[in-house]
Amino acid sequence: MALATSDMTMSYARLHHLADRHADALMSARGPAGPVAVVCDTDGGAIPLVLGALRTGRPVVLLPGGPTASVRETSLRYTGCSRIAWPGARPEDVRVELLEPSAEAPLSEASLVFCTSGSTGHPKLVPLGDPALCRFADWASARFGIGEGTKVLSYAPLNFDLSLLEVWTTLSRGGTVIGATGPALRDAERLARLVGKWQPEVIEGVPVLYERLARGLPALAADGAPTARHVIMTGDNTPQPTRRAVREMFPSATYYNVYGSTETNDSLVAVLDGEQMVADHVPLGEPLPGVDIRLVADDGGELAGPGVAELYVVTPFQTAGYIDPAGRYDGSFVEGGRDGPGAFGSTYFRSGDLVERRSDGSLWFVGRRDFRVKVRGVSVDLEDVEDVLLRMDAVVEAVALPWNGSGDTSVAAVIRTDPDRTVSSVEVRRFCASRVEPAAVPFRIVFADRPLPRTSTGKIDRNAAVRFLPAPSRTTAPAD
Repeated sequence: MALATSDMTMSYARLHHLADRHADALMSARGPAGPVAVVCDTDGGAIPLVLGALRTGRPVVLLPGGPTASVRETSLRYTGCSRIAWPGARPEDVRVELLEPSAEAPLSEASLVFCTSGSTGHPKLVPLGDPALCRFADWASARFGIGEGTKVLSYAPLNFDLSLLEVWTTLSRGGTVIGATGPALRDAERLARLVGKWQPEVIEGVPVLYERLARGLPALAADGAPTARHVIMTGDNTPQPTRRAVREMFPSATYYNVYGSTETNDSLVAVLDGEQMVADHVPLGEPLPGVDIRLVADDGGELAGPGVAELYVVTPFQTAGYIDPAGRYDGSFVEGGRDGPGAFGSTYFRSGDLVERRSDGSLWFVGRRDFRVKVRGVSVDLEDVEDVLLRMDAVVEAVALPWNGSGDTSVAAVIRTDPDRTVSSVEVRRFCASRVEPAAVPFRIVFADRPLPRTSTGKIDRNAAVRFLPAPSRTTAPAD
């Protein structure tokens, strides 16, 4: 069996048949040659559609389901897609729309192109070629015992890099993808019922997956209790209460904290025991085979001993660089050697993460050095959120900050409005919701009755602005 969801199963024979059918539909649609974009809606039909797109031999751009218009427009323009495909109501259905390619960068070496959240219209387009994909599948299948018949839960959308393990590694090894689709994605009880019914052996996810499972699993009978062998936590730093819940839900599993990014894929892994699962924090772990890491200080020098610096990483699974003709992300990749960290011939990704190396050599996540934060596994650029807030007519000043009031990071906004105009929190969220991805919509909104504090250079003083927020969120703001 290739795929199982709450309401359907699919054999490998059926999956291959549908993939061939979709490939024929994509190729028969007359139009110029070029990459194919697939909208990764959250149902079982997206998997055979992506496979069909891959069988055309063209690069496949994975678009999030329901992306904002600006995210889709930027993605299609930069990748030069010649057609875009949507899964239908049934796995065999597909809708294909022809496009006029306007490529500003070639995709000759790419097989899959991941489209990151693009929280406010500036998605990062991350191409991966076959060699990187194959090397990742080799590592993941060996590390987590994924082989013929292994059941692996798929919770992340197909345009997330987590799908490399959950879907593509699983299918490449003859395993079964247990797909959380439709209502099971957001309904805790339905998600728990899916896990209880199919008993996946490998579960991977960002904190929200485990939080929903913890709410839904108590409703299951004892014989439906999950029996996963490997439980993988990702998304930078899973909160302690969530880790406690994971240990209670999966008492006999092996626990992992995996660090990585869409650009490099999995980079570090820590195997955690029961005590570590309930500690205040968990380590980032050891580099995967073939991975090299460097801690680089602000002056460009490498940190040799204990201390805090930015993590640079190179992996066998990483992208060669963004599809970014606008140059928005110049400097994200650094050549190793005389003028850079590490060895000649290696291209390091600047993670933007501040990492502490302790005296025993262990690595610990400290925070971000830029204005990006992870919200339930989704990267959000706080400066871009501010740009959207300032588009509101009534808003004079705005600053977006990480909010940790409930134990998980979300976005908070401090706003000063025109004294002669009023705006409500509901109006702010509604305005943002039509322009940004859900993770970027401010969860906490505070209206300031005085000008926001500024630094000596005239920028909003983020660390001072944190004081406008209630006490639970008063953690270090992203560095200016």
